[in-house]
Amino acid sequence: MSFPPEEWGTCRYNMWRNPVGPPKREPDPPLTATELRIGYAQFRRDFPEMETDEELKPFLNIVQYPRICRIRGARKALHIPPPVLARRMGLSCAALSAFERREVAGTITLKALAACAAALDCDLVYALVPRQKKLFSQIVWEELLPAARTHHWLKKCDPKRRAGALAEMARNVMKSRVFRQRHQASPG
Repeated sequence: MSFPPEEWGTCRYNMWRNPVGPPKREPDPPLTATELRIGYAQFRRDFPEMETDEELKPFLNIVQYPRICRIRGARKALHIPPPVLARRMGLSCAALSAFERREVAGTITLKALAACAAALDCDLVYALVPRQKKLFSQIVWEELLPAARTHHWLKKCDPKRRAGALAEMARNVMKSRVFRQRHQASPG
């Protein structure tokens, strides 16, 4: 099928043959801070691991302390002498001392630490906190944002709905095979 020369500039197929070229488009305005904030809020609302994100919040402001003996610190704060704690745990004083040394060395098991916590009438709480001190959803959002920002949908959408479109594009990028493969191959 051929088009007459006067229609060359109007047909998508023959647009490249038009010496004038396609009409110049105004560059898309950059996303505003408000659009990014609203987009993240919408993305986070449907984030698959929202419970994990919520559980992480109290731990984000915790500073990484040097390796110290938390067992000894709790025992001293509660004014429990080593023989009493050892008896509660069914251990000798030497074994309790070994527990404390293993904690400082980082070789104590969670099971042993939980037993010490129970003997001190405490709960053992531990968390994996990202080094960036951000929620998991924020880290994923920042990784998805460059691909979502350049997506062709964003250029076509209503300016009033760009934040929602950005969140939807980020979710689509997260579900994409390329994104998942890159995360399976990367060490962290």
